[in-house]
Formats: sequence, C-alpha cells, structure tokens
Amino acid sequence: MKTAENIFIYIAVMALVTYLIRMLPLVIFRKKIENRFIRSFLYYIPYAVLAAMTFPAVFSSTGSLRFLRRACSRLRCPPASLFL
Repeated sequence: MKTAENIFIYIAVMALVTYLIRMLPLVIFRKKIENRFIRSFLYYIPYAVLAAMTFPAVFSSTGSLRFLRRACSRLRCPPASLFL
C-alpha cells in the first residue's frame, strides 16, 4: 500500500504545480500590460512554443533527422547540429 500512497502524493504535487503555473501570471500581472514591446513579445510566444514542440517530432518521426544533420554539417552550423 506504500506505492498507492506515493502515487496520490505525486498526483497532488503535480496538481499543485500545475495550479501555481497557471495562477501566478494572473496574480503577478493584474493590470494591463501597456509596454508595446512586451505585448508583442507575449503575442508570439504560443506560436514559438508550438513550433518548438512540433518540428522536432515531425523530423524524428519521418526519419529525416539524418538529412538535417548532414545539411547542418555542410553549412557549418555546429550549434544547431547539437540539438539534432
């Protein structure tokens, strides 16, 4: 039964962390953000996160990751090849 108790504790901790991640921005940024640069930056964040999650999955599932590694090595972009 020790394992079942641990699972409930893990679920409770994960729920608390998820709640805090969603509530902290609402508590911290109560007033409207008036800075134009910050507003435009925050506008593009969902697109960047979606792209960062989607493109690696597409390349790894299609097997074209080797093609990207070869292209990066030919273009001499070693920092980008570290992530592939």
